[in-house]
Amino acid sequence: MKLSHTIKICAVTLITMNLVVSFCTIWLFIRILPAIDLIVQNNISSIEAAENMLTTLSVIENEGTTKRDLQAFKIALNDAKNNITNEDEKIALGIINRSYRKAFENDISSRKELRFAIDYLFQINRDEISRLKKEASQISMAGAWGLVFMSLFMFFITLWFLRKLDKKLLVPTNEIYDVIKCYKNNEKFRRCKGTNLNRDIKFIFNGVNDLLDERIKYDKQ
Repeated sequence: MKLSHTIKICAVTLITMNLVVSFCTIWLFIRILPAIDLIVQNNISSIEAAENMLTTLSVIENEGTTKRDLQAFKIALNDAKNNITNEDEKIALGIINRSYRKAFENDISSRKELRFAIDYLFQINRDEISRLKKEASQISMAGAWGLVFMSLFMFFITLWFLRKLDKKLLVPTNEIYDVIKCYKNNEKFRRCKGTNLNRDIKFIFNGVNDLLDERIKYDKQ
């Protein structure tokens, strides 16, 4: 029956749309946000490495250079190199790598250059974290609005489906119910009727009306 097929298609469409909304939500939180979190973690690691380098530099400026300080600085520098997230960091780390040995040999200009490069590395990662925070907020907002629009679309599709269901199935079913109830109450001339009916409902209405007419003829005999 065509009406049954139409209702099944509408129901499958609603279920599919719900699944699409659900999977989009899952994908948003599983794929995008953890990736941003990983990048932020790399920037935090770079800031910690810069802090360690700056601490070591402050120690040698106040107390003089030791092999342990140089080793600690190298470890922090390697940590920063392992967490590069953009080209500006490469520039800062290149300056640091070029000047730290002379700085540890008490070269004043190299120490100034080294401190400037470390401060630059700090600023790069702070700016990157701020940018990523803003980007995460924008993604979250875009995802939220996307889900809102999809939910609104689902809402209107559901309303359309319910309206169609009411018009094409529930109203005709109530009409058949009223006709049968009237027949049971000896109101035997009540018949199924309606306007703008689809072919299947017309067929059912005509069938019910024919059965009632035959029943009345049978009762008169």
